[in-house]
Amino acid sequence: MLSTKDMLVLGMMVFALFLGAGNIIFPPMAGFQSGNQWFSTSLGFLVTGVLLPFLTLVTVAIRGRGERLSIDLPSWFAVLFWIALYLIVGSTFAMPRVTNTAYEMGFLPLGLIEKNTTTHLTFALIFNLLSMFFMLKQGTMISAIGKFMTPALLILLVVVGIAVVAKPLSPIEEPTGLYAVNGFFSGIIDGYQTMDVLSAMAFGGIVARALYTKGITNPKQIGFITIKAGMISVLLLAALYLCLFYFRCHKSRSICFC
Repeated sequence: MLSTKDMLVLGMMVFALFLGAGNIIFPPMAGFQSGNQWFSTSLGFLVTGVLLPFLTLVTVAIRGRGERLSIDLPSWFAVLFWIALYLIVGSTFAMPRVTNTAYEMGFLPLGLIEKNTTTHLTFALIFNLLSMFFMLKQGTMISAIGKFMTPALLILLVVVGIAVVAKPLSPIEEPTGLYAVNGFFSGIIDGYQTMDVLSAMAFGGIVARALYTKGITNPKQIGFITIKAGMISVLLLAALYLCLFYFRCHKSRSICFC
């Protein structure tokens, strides 16, 4: 079994794996549009953005690989399904979204370079090569992500939480569009757009392989550890989402997601 320290690091690794571009974009956007319905909208968001990915992660981790979920399907359909899935959570949707978010929100504000196609492509190449390097070194997954990346993300969580309480942007206003009709179900749709349910099919295998490097191969042990580590991720993600929802339900003309 893992020590308490390793369990915490694994839980924070799972948190870091799930915290991508969509997890930063969609909660404040939904909070902005939901207004005084922000809480019911956030609950719907947590269903598809936190709960379902957690259940998927545990299921896949116990199986060892996401592909084992499709063993009862016709082989041709299973192949098409996994090709489509990995294209969606990889090169066609998730990777461009993460890369562009890192470029626009993390790199350009530093003012080190001018915004143009050359710098954008150069950044994308370096960013994705570094990401691939860390992903291929399976033995360092827990230490590289759990010990170094997640503390930075937790600092972000604390800063956002303090900002929400200390300095709201403006009074909470009425919801707009579909959020005025049913905030909860609108939140369910927004939570699914993070694509974490789909990503969990790949992340479950990553968690299983990370545990293999620690000498843990028993499916029951893997399931138990994944549940405990996943709960850490669930609490951190839920706290971050609620902060982002509340932060942006205080509408401001200076920031608009229209």
